[in-house]
Amino acid sequence: MTISPEALEHLRSDVRRLTVCGVINKKDGSVVRCTQHDEDIVISSGTFAGTYLTTTAVGTSDVKSNSDMSVDNLEISGVLSDDLQFTGFSVADIEAGLFNNAPFTMFICQWDNPSLWQKITKRGFLGEIKRNAEKAFSCEWRGLTQPLQQTIGRTYGERCDVARFGDDRCKLNRDEYSAGFVVTAVTSRRDFTGTFSVGSPGAIVPATGLFDLGEVTFQSGQNEGFLFQIKRDSLGDTLGHLELWENTPYDVQVGDTAIVTAGCDRRWETCKAFGNQKNFRGHGRLCPGIQKIIRAPGGT
Repeated sequence: MTISPEALEHLRSDVRRLTVCGVINKKDGSVVRCTQHDEDIVISSGTFAGTYLTTTAVGTSDVKSNSDMSVDNLEISGVLSDDLQFTGFSVADIEAGLFNNAPFTMFICQWDNPSLWQKITKRGFLGEIKRNAEKAFSCEWRGLTQPLQQTIGRTYGERCDVARFGDDRCKLNRDEYSAGFVVTAVTSRRDFTGTFSVGSPGAIVPATGLFDLGEVTFQSGQNEGFLFQIKRDSLGDTLGHLELWENTPYDVQVGDTAIVTAGCDRRWETCKAFGNQKNFRGHGRLCPGIQKIIRAPGGT
């Protein structure tokens, strides 16, 4: 590990004036620079040149690294709010996926002379970002060894492994399995009721269970443009009473319009009901299932 003479001299001193800074490279090419110091940090030249804004809205947990190539346990958390001067994270950017696997570099420097030297302490990527109704968010930091612990390629399983209903591997036309939706009553940010408009945009006839595990994309209101996963489409046996897996970032209002797309549980029987057996990407009935695999001798 190479350390500059200036950094080595400061680290050997009895009194150290260190702060932590971070750089996140979003997918749109823009950069988020932040510091945990109580004042902005300005680096005038070099690889990390720029202004690192101080913020109480974004912070990190303690980090623990091991020599066995296991994943580091660093977590980044903060607040999503337009009222704050700076957070670096916005709902729109998260929904657009600009932070998915975004490269993240963390380094230390002297807060009283940050341009003198910088020492990288961690490199990695941002993991899945989770957020709640209070506009707080958190995400895990994935180290460079994280890809080594991921499954590469397809696995032998009973269910279809398409990433999304109607994608290039599924080959179904999503528009044909979508319907217009108008909100008529609201219980919470993830529980609301509405009516379907048959033939807009698709020709599908809404039915109980058809939109379970599907998607709803808002076309108007504060949540316009946001897409959410549907948990159930008939809460309380009422068709059009949607329950989402997570809260919407903003309040759902009566009159909000949306497009609702059918869901799929990736089973052979479901794919057959859609008439899409030839594009089924699992092994279906050819896979014995976990119950038969683990059964004891003499079992049925």
